[in-house]
Amino acid sequence: MPESSRSLGAARLVRRFGSRIALAWCFVSVPMACAHAIESEFGLDGGGPGTGGQAGTLPSTTLGGSGGTGGSGTSSTDGTGGAGTSVTTTGLGGSSNGGASGTGGGSTGGGGSGGSSGAGQGGSGGMDGGTGGTTVRDAGPPIVVDDSVTGTGQNQFNYSAGPWNHCNPCTTMSTPPLYMTTNSWAGGTDAGANEFLTFAFMGTQIVFHGVKDPKNGIGAVSIDGGGETMVDFFSATRAGDQPLWTSPVLAVGGHTFKLRATHTKNPSSTGTTITVDRVDVIR
Repeated sequence: MPESSRSLGAARLVRRFGSRIALAWCFVSVPMACAHAIESEFGLDGGGPGTGGQAGTLPSTTLGGSGGTGGSGTSSTDGTGGAGTSVTTTGLGGSSNGGASGTGGGSTGGGGSGGSSGAGQGGSGGMDGGTGGTTVRDAGPPIVVDDSVTGTGQNQFNYSAGPWNHCNPCTTMSTPPLYMTTNSWAGGTDAGANEFLTFAFMGTQIVFHGVKDPKNGIGAVSIDGGGETMVDFFSATRAGDQPLWTSPVLAVGGHTFKLRATHTKNPSSTGTTITVDRVDVIR
């Protein structure tokens, strides 16, 4: 009988009976054919499982390299891929390739594990900022406005329609003298019923200068329509350019000063006149 036919018969005998008697009979009758049949049937003609490939290397700074290819097996067992690695702590490990199938059949080897990566630690915060400086407003020198500057705009005396009187230059002696040798007055013997003036300005404060005289009376001053303050213009001797009232410190911006004749007087006075000399605007 040919050798191939003997091997085929032996293989069938082994598959069918699979007993010690069948194996014994096979090796006694056709030893070479029986050995080939068992090796072919159970895949014993190959080697062990494939060896894992080398770990992948990282040629860039972001992803780990691919794992090496698994070694080729000689049996039906799959090869195993190597693990990918990362050369920096900020890169991501790359996935490795699976090993090649072993000779003799089998599924493709499983992929190697990805390389590990770690996030870089953040730097520490900067130092606290310094303390803010203090803003200093440079107001500059006061704006001095004489009583003779009239009108309805900023830094102008706006006298009411009542009988206000003006002299420029004034010849009446004053000690100290009048500012710019001028003054304006109302509320005397020729006074009307409603005598007042307003003065619009931009600033934070105003200083009112008047004239004191033996026949002068009492006036009322106010800011921005607020409460009035009484100012006494009386003095035993005539004195020009006298600081009679200073406003409180105001918010930066536009304001209006008002002076009103009250037609009242100090008991020592002989009249009720109020007399204007100038104002100082503090910006």
